Amino acid sequence: MSMPFSRGATENRYRLGIDLGSGSIGWAAVVDADGPSPQILGMGVRRFEAGVTGSADEIEAGKDKSRATVRRDARGPRRQTWRRQYRIRKVFHLLQRLGLLPDSDDDSHDTRNRVIADLDRQLRAEYLTGADHPAQQVLPYRLRAAALDEQVSRFALGRALYHLAQRRGFLSNRKAGKKDEDAGAVKAGIRGLSDEIERNGCRTLGEYFASLDPDQQKIRGRWTARQMYLDEFEKIWAAQSQHYDDLNDETHDLLFEAIFHQRKLKSQKGLIGACELEPGKRRAPAASLEYQEFRLLQRVNDLVMIDPANRKFSLIEREDLQTLRDAPQKRAALIAALQEAESLSFAKISRILGLKAEKHGRASVKWTFNFEEGGEKRMRGNTTAAKLVGVLGDRWTRFSEEEKPRLVDEILSFETEEVLVRRLIRGWAIPENEAKQAADIHFEQGYGALSRKAIRTILPYLERGIPYATARRQAYGEDATVGTPEDSLPANRNCKLLRDVRNPAVERALSELRLVVNALIRKYGKPESIRVELTRELKHSRDRRKRITERNRKNEKFRSDARAKILEEMGHERYCSVYNILKVRLAEECNWECPYTGRSIAMAQLVGDHPQFEVEHIVPFSRCFDNSFANKTLCHHEENRKKGNRTPFEAYGHTESWAAILTRVGRFRSERSLVSRKLDLFKREKLDDTEEFTSRQLTDTAYMSRLAAEYLGLLYGGRTDPEGTMRVRVSPGRVTSYLRREWDLNKILGISDEKQRGDHRHHAIDALVVALTGANEIQALSRAAEKAEAQQQHRLFVAVDQPWEGFLGDVFTAVETINVSSRVSRKLNGQLHDATILSPPKPAISKDGKPVKVHHVRKKLELLTKTMVDDIVDDRVRELVKEKLDAFGGDPRKAFQDSANHPYFRSKDGRVIPIHKVRIRTGLRGIQIGKGSRARYVAPRANHHMEIVARLDARGNEKAWEGHIVSRLEATRRHREGLPIVLRDHGDGKTFKFSLAMGEHVIMEHEEEIPQLYRVESISEKVLEFRLHVDARPSTVLRKMSKARITRSPRALLSAKARKVTVDPLGNILPAND
Repeated sequence: MSMPFSRGATENRYRLGIDLGSGSIGWAAVVDADGPSPQILGMGVRRFEAGVTGSADEIEAGKDKSRATVRRDARGPRRQTWRRQYRIRKVFHLLQRLGLLPDSDDDSHDTRNRVIADLDRQLRAEYLTGADHPAQQVLPYRLRAAALDEQVSRFALGRALYHLAQRRGFLSNRKAGKKDEDAGAVKAGIRGLSDEIERNGCRTLGEYFASLDPDQQKIRGRWTARQMYLDEFEKIWAAQSQHYDDLNDETHDLLFEAIFHQRKLKSQKGLIGACELEPGKRRAPAASLEYQEFRLLQRVNDLVMIDPANRKFSLIEREDLQTLRDAPQKRAALIAALQEAESLSFAKISRILGLKAEKHGRASVKWTFNFEEGGEKRMRGNTTAAKLVGVLGDRWTRFSEEEKPRLVDEILSFETEEVLVRRLIRGWAIPENEAKQAADIHFEQGYGALSRKAIRTILPYLERGIPYATARRQAYGEDATVGTPEDSLPANRNCKLLRDVRNPAVERALSELRLVVNALIRKYGKPESIRVELTRELKHSRDRRKRITERNRKNEKFRSDARAKILEEMGHERYCSVYNILKVRLAEECNWECPYTGRSIAMAQLVGDHPQFEVEHIVPFSRCFDNSFANKTLCHHEENRKKGNRTPFEAYGHTESWAAILTRVGRFRSERSLVSRKLDLFKREKLDDTEEFTSRQLTDTAYMSRLAAEYLGLLYGGRTDPEGTMRVRVSPGRVTSYLRREWDLNKILGISDEKQRGDHRHHAIDALVVALTGANEIQALSRAAEKAEAQQQHRLFVAVDQPWEGFLGDVFTAVETINVSSRVSRKLNGQLHDATILSPPKPAISKDGKPVKVHHVRKKLELLTKTMVDDIVDDRVRELVKEKLDAFGGDPRKAFQDSANHPYFRSKDGRVIPIHKVRIRTGLRGIQIGKGSRARYVAPRANHHMEIVARLDARGNEKAWEGHIVSRLEATRRHREGLPIVLRDHGDGKTFKFSLAMGEHVIMEHEEEIPQLYRVESISEKVLEFRLHVDARPSTVLRKMSKARITRSPRALLSAKARKVTVDPLGNILPAND
């Protein structure tokens, strides 16, 4: 039963179970977990905003992004804009100082534009008298072209140079990490433009653009190279310096630097992680030859080849495997091939190693490889060397073993292609064409886990055919896994173990884990042991989560097709059960024949009223706990009884039908990796013994799981303490779901047998199961599964005993007392306002006829809604837009998706002027930011908090509550000016009650119920939205359910008897004292 305990009574007597996710932590503490009278000490849930953007579903699908990425993507353009404006202003001043542009009173943006506009009018009169409209449009290009051949006025020259400074072309930076396809599009565009310039006989970019009619051929939005502008600057300077004595070398250098100065990329060396074997050294670049060879040899040494008889071979001597015949020679041949190829298919590797398929009946069975089981289709080689061989050919092979790494390091170190090309030509005697191709190579990005020094130390062992783990041990000795136990978990920034963690989701989760565990230690003392389970989105990489989601999407289509096939052949919905749909999927895979007997399968025999074929586990479920599709196939019901609780090899491996069975499995129609996986399960001769099986079910070896375990292990000096006791264990999670269902825990939060994910407390229930899962529970589950197989039940287990008598009642009591704790952030950093700039306030008439002030904003036509069309400011434009809408269906998003459908004006001279954007009136509440020429209007982006204030009557009694909304922009202004962020003095006749921000808690009554704990979901001008603290349903779901939404105005909070509280990491409710 559950009962309160003191710290002294629980010190080192309780086990802590933890369910750790990207946005939540469930915990459960159990006293005497393995003893005769276990008791629940406490349970709780801590929720927090994940360290990445995206909903829970998006994170699970691998569609998340680092929050730093979002900020960086917004900050980058801001910096570029500022730097560009600074550079142009600098060039403008310099040209004025040199007498090449007219003087002005100040250097504001508006003043510069006015000076240039006035100058353009003057230059048009001087150089384009009587010219047509296209020539007027390309005035700056005409001036740039004229400056190549004739003396132009000083102001005309200044205008041409100023135009060069405004757009100076693409400069390739080899360290910018641009994707290959992006870089290819840029360079293809530049090459195409260069060809056009040459074809038209033009000397410079400006001369070519001056020859175009912008109404017929576009000028803007084309890829141009920095070198084009450099060449044009030099040609213009050479021509004009003959006419003006003050255009000397000093002036040239000043202007050249002002126009073309390029900041170097900031060094990222400090962000490179430390080597785990040589702590003082940084990790090696993945493109370095040392790392490439290290990875290649490690993979070759780990390669396992499986023959058609399921015998396993290696290219090196290993105790658990046979050695392939002529292994040294074949290993050398494979290494040589991988050194010259970016990757090799396993079919090509089979040919190199001389692994021939064997005939089994009419079919041939090929050798397979261990890496194929993980879904790999190719084996990666030395990608760096392969790419350089493709460019340099025999020249690369002629370089010495000392020169090759040095050449690669030089290529990797240069930032610009032009400088690198010169270095390759002069320093390495490489022809220009090859040097340019080498400079254009995109090598692997990122870094390995080890430094060059560690790699060089371990490489000799790998070259001799020693597996990496053994080589590492021989080179560096055994890992020192036992350290000094910590009294509490250290902060991430102070923890050497976590110093190089770059995954923001993991950083946030471990930071919150520290808060919860340290709070538990303060309350109950250090736990005797900890068992932890990580959710999929936390322990799997983003790419793997994307692959899992893609696979699930394909499986959904397979199920849909199977359902349609059943309906078509059986003619009734009742045959479309989940079990029958799985049967059809498996039948499609095994070609509608039983893999064990070879009998043909008809739909009626499969899913009819008297089915003859059953879904069966290839390896008995009781011996592996694998209920995935990869461990399932079909079997005739009589044959399934004969097979019983045996593996295919145990049942048929020594019979005449064995070769035919393997042949049928080899013909399965599915992804190659899945067929290889199933074939391996059929061939498997030996399974784990009971102890190995139990240990595997209790251990998760994923990197993030090990990291979390090592972090928690700091409390004991390591996951295993100095006495050899395993203190921290990570569970893979599969068993947790089985036990939760068999112990009826899914019904604690509802009546369904399914897990209730709409209630945050399910994390605490998972944590309880994790805490109670040990060897005894694994073996009990295995026995229950074995009995279910023997009794031919259509369920995985027979009834499993609960951990103790009255278990469900104890769990229910503990769960009912949980107050879900939430991480509250009142920080100021974040988007202060919308990026769209609004017009200054404009007078308008509201719908009720009253004069109001509104703001105008520019919108793309395809982003308009139907209601926005009536708000278009210009009457003529509005009518043109409506005419087009009427012609194309009335929905702006669909009608204007194609720019060919956009409305247009026709000018007096007959030109067509398309309309792509319109000004509309907006009801947004604009506020002014900036001063003077930088003043502009924006809409506040987010609200920071609401201040709840009571209005008092003459006697000082509260007669009503009102709310004062404070935007993040206003809160930031208060902070900057040294004012309190939360204003408590609202004048006479008012008293401050409390403030509420997103994620904070109140206790209040709702619909005449007893007071309950609610969390603030959102804050707007007039209302606050709340949700019950346990409610885990997505906001998108809640907003579609009007009855589920709990909204209150500040005035209604008074009648609801609301009071603000704080909830600590363990769920204890404390007064807010706001």
